[in-house]
Amino acid sequence: AMLKILNIQMHPGDVLGSCMTSPPNALVQMAWAFLVDIGAVRSSKVEGQYDITERGRLLAELPIDCRQGLVIVHGICLGIPKECCVAAAVMKKNPFYEGRGASVKHLYACKRQYSQHFDSDVVARVNAFCEWFSTKEEDRYWRERCLSV
Repeated sequence: AMLKILNIQMHPGDVLGSCMTSPPNALVQMAWAFLVDIGAVRSSKVEGQYDITERGRLLAELPIDCRQGLVIVHGICLGIPKECCVAAAVMKKNPFYEGRGASVKHLYACKRQYSQHFDSDVVARVNAFCEWFSTKEEDRYWRERCLSV
């Protein structure tokens, strides 16, 4: 929300201050630190204020969370837009592995199979989706592999 507010040339503090329940200052500071880390904003000449960058303007225009937007933008730059769009879409899906009666060990083994032993939920989700998409299997496919859809 802070990027969208900056993008329309308003100050987030003014908007957040007018909310019925403003977020705690610690959370606001963490959000600023994250936006600086990803290059969406930079410190302004005025202390305690920030300027939006071109990357921040791009992310503000996307109708998704800036973390997901960053994954998509990087995917386009790296020439793998499909995989990164899938990664952005599955980033919010939890839990991904489920199985009625399946042991935790079996669920973990299913995840490791799709993550190609990187132990990454996002990599596993992208690989599982791409495999499913190429085979067009029915719901049985997901259940046998303990994947949540």
